Amino acid sequence: MDYREFTADRRARPYPERKDAQKEVLEQADDWSRFFENALVERLTNPVDASAVDIDAITDKLSAFQNWCNGPLEDIRKSLHLHDTQRSQELLNYLSFHLMSNLFIQHWFRLLAGTSWDSKMSRNYNSETQDYLAILSVDYQKKLSTQTDANSGMSGSLSGVLSEFDTGIVALQTMKSRPELLLLPAPGRFEHGAIGTRNADFLVLDTEKHEAIGMQVKKYVSAETLEQYDSSYVFLVDTSVDLDDVVSKKIPGRTSPRVLAKPGLIAAHHISNWPKQKDLAASHPWLIDYMGNGERDLMKIKFYANRLTHETKDNSLVARHRIGERTLHHLYKKPVESVAS
Repeated sequence: MDYREFTADRRARPYPERKDAQKEVLEQADDWSRFFENALVERLTNPVDASAVDIDAITDKLSAFQNWCNGPLEDIRKSLHLHDTQRSQELLNYLSFHLMSNLFIQHWFRLLAGTSWDSKMSRNYNSETQDYLAILSVDYQKKLSTQTDANSGMSGSLSGVLSEFDTGIVALQTMKSRPELLLLPAPGRFEHGAIGTRNADFLVLDTEKHEAIGMQVKKYVSAETLEQYDSSYVFLVDTSVDLDDVVSKKIPGRTSPRVLAKPGLIAAHHISNWPKQKDLAASHPWLIDYMGNGERDLMKIKFYANRLTHETKDNSLVARHRIGERTLHHLYKKPVESVAS
């Protein structure tokens, strides 16, 4: 769908008055949400002249966002994991956009600056983001393992975030071979717009043809859920079916195993497939700076990812082909060849 048509009738949602102990950080989160909402609407409705863009101003703004994410936001994220309350769940879901956007910062820069990527840049930046999503996912799964009640509200909230991470990792594979495409976390008015049938978790943009489509992530998609969304604006990803994010678990007293949703499996397999330690620094140089203790922390994460994927099948390749084909089909409204590799 054309950028302008895709953006039409999107209304900025009102933010609640912040009154509690987290007032300052949440007001800052609201301000950043407005910034990304308004910036996205501006770029989709008014073609940007890259030569007229103030690159330094954009760099400073996004650097300030990253500093906030790595400081105040990180502090509140850690505190939310300590409290399994409805409010903690709601706040974690709200803040997940900011956590995700921090990992997609190069993608936001590309949109705001009006720059393009060549094939090498597209592969490198999208690979970096896949790795960052996978690392944060495994970190979340460590926290989930400490939950005494696997059915607790916080576990359910984190599972939803893990489903989005897995979908991002899979969807970014298509972007590697198509530099004209850009994947972004959907900010407020696109995620919770005035028209609920158009809400999305991710946005796919063709920066050359100025076409857009939304992607909504669900652990399960029923026929009733499918009917609730306008397929002209958004398509649904069922992580249990489309990504095969499931495990078989033997249940006492039952002859056949039970199939259970396992958000985070794609991310864990992604890390398990990293090369050996002696080759990792050369093939994934961005990870050494990203991790506090460099290669040692990377090996710890890989060890834990191997535990998570023990006796599970890696269905990532099939998922990448499936989501890649569906993304392009919905973006251009015509059959397309498989492009994920």
